[in-house]
Amino acid sequence: MQIPNADDLKKHHRELTRQAREFAEEFPARSWLELTIVLVCWASLFTIAALAPWWPVQMVAGLLLAGVFIRAFIFVHDHEHGALLPKSKLGSAIFYVIGLWLMTPRNIWRASHNTHHATNTNLDKDTTVGGFWLMTAEEYNQARKLTKVGYRINRSPAIMAAGWWTVFGYNMALGPFLKNPRENYHGAIGILMNVGVALALGFGLGWQALVFAYLMPGFIAAAGGCLLFYLQHTFEDMQAFDGKSWTYAKAALQSTSFLNMPRFMHWFTGNIGYHHIHHLNHRIPFYRLPEAHKHMEFRDGDVLEIRLNPITVIKSWRLALWDEAERRMISYRQNRKLRQQERREHDRAA
Repeated sequence: MQIPNADDLKKHHRELTRQAREFAEEFPARSWLELTIVLVCWASLFTIAALAPWWPVQMVAGLLLAGVFIRAFIFVHDHEHGALLPKSKLGSAIFYVIGLWLMTPRNIWRASHNTHHATNTNLDKDTTVGGFWLMTAEEYNQARKLTKVGYRINRSPAIMAAGWWTVFGYNMALGPFLKNPRENYHGAIGILMNVGVALALGFGLGWQALVFAYLMPGFIAAAGGCLLFYLQHTFEDMQAFDGKSWTYAKAALQSTSFLNMPRFMHWFTGNIGYHHIHHLNHRIPFYRLPEAHKHMEFRDGDVLEIRLNPITVIKSWRLALWDEAERRMISYRQNRKLRQQERREHDRAA
């Protein structure tokens, strides 16, 4: 395969960006239909999870509700990008309430997520906002011990597993409110709404309703969402760039995965696995992402596809640092070995 030169690559990326714009048109009737289906599924599964007389039925409903939470989050996500019912006051009100329930208050999430799109894998920018922190191996090796601990915590599976409280409850709601109460009061409203729902379920209907209709789906949806986001931006073939070579299209096509998964998982996740398309143009509605992926004229190597399975998850979890010399992601263990090798070579040279 012939490797394109820099000018040809820029031209190709501009063409793909142009093609993506052709799909950045919403069909309002389709949007309302999809939203209605999600709200009906949410209400039905929530009712079953809270009131069913047999706990296995409650558990199954709660598991399905977790998937609906993720899909509903994508609706909020697309609305804030201007891709879904951007001019509808009713739609905006519905998405606002959903966002509060899922602890993604509108103004806080929008600022954070827009920063993510503008800085994704740009090593000269602050990658701690809107995504998982990314350091080069050299930065990590020279950092203070406390900084290293913070970095490891930020990228740890434990943070993702507790994402309902860490990533969403604190980072997206409580933390911003405590930092700036006047500007981020929506965070406090979201926390109070969730506390109210939990108390109503726990004291009104009992612990099973609390667990199966609220706690279990909330934790599973948040952890699943964090894992999806991690896999979309941390995988074996991804690239990172310095500020001079970074472009929006490069970050979309070379730093963002196409996370392939079974069709039912694409439904629950609102097609967010087509993340490379979303990063090329965030105004494409979620239901048009597969269409764009199918019809755009990609070259070999444009789409970095990975599959959602345990092997992919384990491999990606091990990747932690960007090696600028090798231009690839490496694990902490690989980084230690490289440092030991450098010391041995230095000692021999001395």
